[in-house]
Amino acid sequence: MNVGENIARYRKEKGLKQSELGEHIGVSAQAVSKWENGGAPDVTLLPKIAQALDISVGMLFGESGGDWKKQALAELIGDDPEAAVEKVCGFLWELQKGISEPLGFSDVIKDVGFVNTPLGQANVRICQDSGIWLANIHQDFHYSLVMPEPADGFASVLAAPEEYEKIFSVLGRKNRCRVLLWLYGQKRPVSLHKIETQLHIPARDALEDLVDLGFAQKLEVELEEGVSVVYGPLSNYSQLPFLYFLQSFLHEQDMNIISYDMRKKPLLD
Repeated sequence: MNVGENIARYRKEKGLKQSELGEHIGVSAQAVSKWENGGAPDVTLLPKIAQALDISVGMLFGESGGDWKKQALAELIGDDPEAAVEKVCGFLWELQKGISEPLGFSDVIKDVGFVNTPLGQANVRICQDSGIWLANIHQDFHYSLVMPEPADGFASVLAAPEEYEKIFSVLGRKNRCRVLLWLYGQKRPVSLHKIETQLHIPARDALEDLVDLGFAQKLEVELEEGVSVVYGPLSNYSQLPFLYFLQSFLHEQDMNIISYDMRKKPLLD
């Protein structure tokens, strides 16, 4: 059976009309009919459909093992792998809303779309003993972050306090963050002269600090007139989430915070 046939099967078993299932999901009866007659629902709707039918997403694919995951992956990627990132975000958001229902939290976010919300920018947080689920809802910037708790707790995977102190002591020095943000706006490594010309500040010490911290790279380029030193961003992309979460923390007062804390033990137990 394909997904549409399984939707029809479980809908009938549950005693729902196509219009009733559509109402649960937020689509028309015609859309449900189209799925059941060979069409395929958008992958971001699968958690809602499964929830309305009281089944798992895997059961929609007719599998209890790993095959349904391959099919879901194919649906997410489709003909445009570039669009998969957005689809995955929407899929995770629908999962988060589905998970929130048995927690008694769904009424708060059940009608909130990932990029279409009357709340403007909203930060949604669900915290349990088993882990944390964070989501940011905004048309221009949205994400969903799932953090299952390690067996030995979150504290077991954190760095030593002195390592964090080094990062913040460096970034807290004058011009370090300014140079860092400018550097990450460049497509290729640039010379010290260009950096200082663009920013109108002395930048050598700041650059050396960022290189030592592992936030930038220093390269020697051999030219006809000799060796030239250039600086560039690192391509591990961890700095952007780090800087974004700091920004989010600093400007929480400008956001709508939707939080549901079920955690009984300390965060760093």
